[in-house]
Parts: sequence; C-alpha cells; structure tokens
Amino acid sequence: MNLATALAAERQLREAQDSNGVGVSPVRPTDNGPNNATAGTEPGTPFRVSLMRLLEESAGVDGETEKEERGVGCDSMCCVCMGRKKGAAFIPCGHTFCRVCSRELRLNRGSCPLCNRSILEILDIF
Repeated sequence: MNLATALAAERQLREAQDSNGVGVSPVRPTDNGPNNATAGTEPGTPFRVSLMRLLEESAGVDGETEKEERGVGCDSMCCVCMGRKKGAAFIPCGHTFCRVCSRELRLNRGSCPLCNRSILEILDIF
C-alpha cells in the first residue's frame, strides 16, 4: 500500500462517515469493532499503516542509497545549481556555494540566498 492509496482510502472513509453521520475518529480505535491495526474488513475502511512505513515504501528503503549512488554527499554540492562542488564562502555569513554561483549572486543579488545578509566578500575555499 502506498501513500496515495492510503490517502484515497482515508478520503473514502471520511465521506462514508459524513454520509452516515458517524463521528468516529480514524485515529482512535473503537472498542466495539475489530482491531484497527488489521481493520479493513468493512468496505471503505482503510488499513492502518504508520506514516514512516508509507514514506519508506515511497522513497525506497533509505535516502542513503541515493547518496551512495551519486558518490558525493549533498553537503559538498552547490545548492543553487546542484551541478558543481562548493568552492566559495560568503563573508560574513559563511554560507558556501560553487564559485560560479557565488560570483553571480554577489553581482546580481548582493545578498545571500539562504540568510539574506549582504555579501561583503567572497572567500575561495579549497
């Protein structure tokens, strides 16, 4: 079951509750029905699945496998162009970008895109 299926089932449950006038919370279990962890026997009742499990199914097992495939961590890539490695830092804020983006940002914008502080100087880092 993926996130879209769970959301569609939740929507159907709410519509059924609204049409029947039943005000049962989908989060809290009721004492007179089956265990909601395995619910789903009634038509329109969604299976109870944790949000973390749905996110794992939709994003793969981990986000770490993506990082290993690229070979370079997100911390070393420029967050503006996402194509080059960081090589320059803004003074005084210290945020880092690639050298090309840092020069363009200083000329065109004059302030850091992350914290909006004015750029006094660009420090090349190696």
